Amino acid sequence: MKTVGLTGGISTGKSTVAAVFEELGIAVFYSDFIARELMITQPGIISSLKKHFGDAVYNQDQSLNKALLSKLIFENINARQTINSIVHPYVWKAFKTWSDEAISPYVIMESALLFQSGFYKMLDSIIVIESELELRKQRLAKRDSISITEAEKRITSQDFQIPSGSKYDTIKNSNELVLPQIIKIHEQKISNV
Repeated sequence: MKTVGLTGGISTGKSTVAAVFEELGIAVFYSDFIARELMITQPGIISSLKKHFGDAVYNQDQSLNKALLSKLIFENINARQTINSIVHPYVWKAFKTWSDEAISPYVIMESALLFQSGFYKMLDSIIVIESELELRKQRLAKRDSISITEAEKRITSQDFQIPSGSKYDTIKNSNELVLPQIIKIHEQKISNV
């Protein structure tokens, strides 16, 4: 099974693009959603997060303390790296199990942290979604009901550099039509299966 990574910074439109691929019959693994699920179901993750950040990282009903987790992720690079090092191995294992069972010409791993996690090294190809910073700030501020300043801070905390020498397809999602770009990439992927 061919595996394709789909990534981009916050508010570049990853979920929208992924949904279009699903409409084209491609199975999509939503890494961020799966990570959140694993953080409340996997005893290894739960115990590690509590060990590093205290019991307060979970609410009394054992749901994630999202406010504390967001603060850790967006304001403390060491905490963010620790959280990622705990959660990412479980996400990759879940992806491998899922992709082995998927019925699809190829599968997509949608992930904001594709490069930071190192997942890109284990996939057959990568698609990067790009969008103008001002547009991203506006989208994020509206989506999360936060200020433009807070949106910029979050974007900065998770933006990434694409490792040199990496080959990838690009989808531009600012003022360009996205659907023709997706269909072109999809047809290329289908012809290479």
